[in-house]
Amino acid sequence: MKNTELEKAFEDIKDLNAKCDNMLTAHVLSVQEGEVRNAKLRLSKLVREVDKCIALLNE
Repeated sequence: MKNTELEKAFEDIKDLNAKCDNMLTAHVLSVQEGEVRNAKLRLSKLVREVDKCIALLNE
């Protein structure tokens, strides 16, 4: 009886570890996506600033 309970507990632990690994991977990916989004926003802001400078030089 105890052996079957221990085996079930080990299986549950394996399942939980796999779920935890999947969640950590998903978290890392979501953080990276957020960083990419922020980088794109900064880049487009810089491009707008450069466009303004070029417009001022052309006046």
